Amino acid sequence: MFHGRQRRALQKHVAASGTIVGFGRLFPIYWPLTGRDLMSTTERTGPRSAADDLTARGSAALRDAKAGFDNVVEDVSQKGREAMRSARDVRDTVADALLDAVRTRPYTTLALAALVGFAYGAMRRR
Repeated sequence: MFHGRQRRALQKHVAASGTIVGFGRLFPIYWPLTGRDLMSTTERTGPRSAADDLTARGSAALRDAKAGFDNVVEDVSQKGREAMRSARDVRDTVADALLDAVRTRPYTTLALAALVGFAYGAMRRR
């Protein structure tokens, strides 16, 4: 990446300010010679800080995933409740229409029931 004079000048600047000119906040750059994450103001030393960083990122990712999952579950349950409500409405409407048909045209309803029963019996026979 950088060699010779550029590398030494960059090391000096990083040691003094903790940031790389031109990269500032664009990339989370870890500079191994300073032991610091250049986007952070805290010192980072050794594997313990790396493990802490991984743990923090993992926890944040887990929280985000759980929140997303909870939102999806809530959305699906809401849609399920709406579907059940619609199914109940259809059931009630069909039941009301059937009872109305039996009251107003009892012989026609009886003939239709007999036809359905005959067709069912014929299909079961074969």
